[in-house]
Amino acid sequence: GLLYLVRKVLRGKPRTGAEGLKGAKGTATTALTPKGTVSLGSELWRAVSVAGDIPEGAEVLVVEVDGLTLKVKKKN
Repeated sequence: GLLYLVRKVLRGKPRTGAEGLKGAKGTATTALTPKGTVSLGSELWRAVSVAGDIPEGAEVLVVEVDGLTLKVKKKN
């Protein structure tokens, strides 16, 4: 039983660090033209839009993490 649980945890999606942020949903707190600020949970992050300008208040998805900057696209 313990082996089953260990395997399940190791196969799951990372929940922390840069890998855990990929695919996360947030909100643009400033317009991203292409740089700006994004709110993710209770945190504010520097962000760069990878697909055109994103208006303030739009929902975004994290595509990649580059240090302390998120690369995001507008959520469809």
